[in-house]
Amino acid sequence: AQQFMGQIQGMRVPNQEKALVVEWCRKIQGLDGMVDRYRNSKVMHPNIADRQKPMVFHNGMPIRFPGPNRNVNAPKLRPVHL
Repeated sequence: AQQFMGQIQGMRVPNQEKALVVEWCRKIQGLDGMVDRYRNSKVMHPNIADRQKPMVFHNGMPIRFPGPNRNVNAPKLRPVHL
């Protein structure tokens, strides 16, 4: 992970002025931490399309993300002005 971070640190994304900044997350680490963070998030509500929900991969293949273990409120959707 550190080698990868070093390789992309400061990299410029095409058509973007800003460079990438890579840093460790101080609050959440590891699969269990990420699952705990998102499994009861509003993004897990049934109204949200599966393509917009978090995913877990094993050997490069998607596996089932653990579902909520409590009631999840629907997110408040805001109008998008394009």
